[in-house]
Amino acid sequence: MALLNFSSLVALCFTFLALFSRVVAFNITKILSESSGDFSTFNDLLTQTGLAGDINSHSTITVLAVDNGAASALNGKSKDLMRSYLSLHVILDYFDKKKLGSIKKSQEVTTLFQSSGKAKGKQGYLNVTVTSGNIAFGSAIPGSSLDANLEKEVKTQPYVISVLQVSSLIMPPDLANSTSPPPSKAPHKSPQSSPSAAPEPAGSPSKSPPSKKSPPSADGPSSNDQPAADSPSEGSAAAPAIHAKSSTSILLLSLGLLSLAWSLA
Repeated sequence: MALLNFSSLVALCFTFLALFSRVVAFNITKILSESSGDFSTFNDLLTQTGLAGDINSHSTITVLAVDNGAASALNGKSKDLMRSYLSLHVILDYFDKKKLGSIKKSQEVTTLFQSSGKAKGKQGYLNVTVTSGNIAFGSAIPGSSLDANLEKEVKTQPYVISVLQVSSLIMPPDLANSTSPPPSKAPHKSPQSSPSAAPEPAGSPSKSPPSKKSPPSADGPSSNDQPAADSPSEGSAAAPAIHAKSSTSILLLSLGLLSLAWSLA
């Protein structure tokens, strides 16, 4: 009987671990590629900017995805600016349609852009507003419009990951102004001395030889005129290590169950 209990507990431990690994693990690239919507452009941009890996490193996340037509608004943008805009569409919390519908009027939510260290003021937050059954998203910067309307749920895994389709990208103009590098300045050149209006007559000796001066140094742009190199951080600076903590807790729980089973045997 004791041996049966021990075997049952061991089987329970392995089953629990298998279920846990299936629950916490997800791949945003796979979710988007297997969905019924046309998110190939959005999916490719997440991979190109490195955001796909950042999203997969979180245990609780909400992604606001757009179809290919809406994603075309990022055409011609720099990789750094695309990453900033896309990170605004990654909410650091779980929101499905039901949870969003329970919001009273409006609520600010934190995005992945806030944890990048580049956000200024309200740039890293979104405003979620619920009116007459319509759920709209927009930048939390004062005066911003709410143009991204919730269209449907793409994929939900309760309290782990939620992928929602919205009608358009959220692209506050202040974000482009703050993340774009300053324009390069033209080198400042000092005016050269103009030649004398009339040369001295050949027969007129000079009274005193001109003093020797060191030749002027080559004119070039000063170091202050060079624009600062833009070195964006590719990863989220504050990505929580929830996976490691959860795995450790599950391992300790499993060891405890095994010890209990061994004592019963």
